[in-house]
Amino acid sequence: MVLKFSAAQFDAFAAPARAEWIAQAAQSLHQAYPEYFRTLEVEASALEPLCQAVEQWAAGYGVVGKRDVSQLCCVASTLGHKFWLDPRFDGYVNASMGNPDTPRGNAVGLLVNNASDWLDTLWRNETFDRFVIRLDGYIRRDFEPSTQTLMDIVPGHWALFDANTNERLIAWIRQNLPPTQSPAQRLVYVTCALVHGTGWVHDPQYGKILRAIKAANTPVELAASISAIYSEIR
Repeated sequence: MVLKFSAAQFDAFAAPARAEWIAQAAQSLHQAYPEYFRTLEVEASALEPLCQAVEQWAAGYGVVGKRDVSQLCCVASTLGHKFWLDPRFDGYVNASMGNPDTPRGNAVGLLVNNASDWLDTLWRNETFDRFVIRLDGYIRRDFEPSTQTLMDIVPGHWALFDANTNERLIAWIRQNLPPTQSPAQRLVYVTCALVHGTGWVHDPQYGKILRAIKAANTPVELAASISAIYSEIR
């Protein structure tokens, strides 16, 4: 009997090990921020799609080392699920991962540093408590996600991009919103997109927030639910 090899066979051999690693990566990510995920009612297994998406995306850039991929999973947990599809991070991705001459470990390190700088700027001179108070007030008053309202809720975002870029981003986010019933709902959707990533609706980390939006019947109920969630996260 002559043994023959095929790509399908190799993929079949690798699949169990890959699935096992993804489960381990999700567990490690969950253990890194236990209180955060407990508050958001996220089990480790729920993070597996996030880790799997990162692993597949990273492989396209030649990043296959498990330590490097694990770091990128942490980036995804902060910048958002499939952050590479978020137009705000095109520059970060191209400057790090997009340069084939940069060693892959260095490219990952650069992206991690950029993500850290992003978060520092977004929340500079700010506390999460103040953010929650401002957001709560606007939700209760059933405000639309206008530029002025969002500037007051998330002022750090305007330190990251100029006014025209922010205007285009907000318009793009609003065009891609799921069906909503009130200005307050739209405000929460857009605010979460700015803070948690433009793909947050599909992010396994934020199902609790999404459920709160859909369950609330009035702006006051919505404000109470969102504030309760965020007050625990801080």
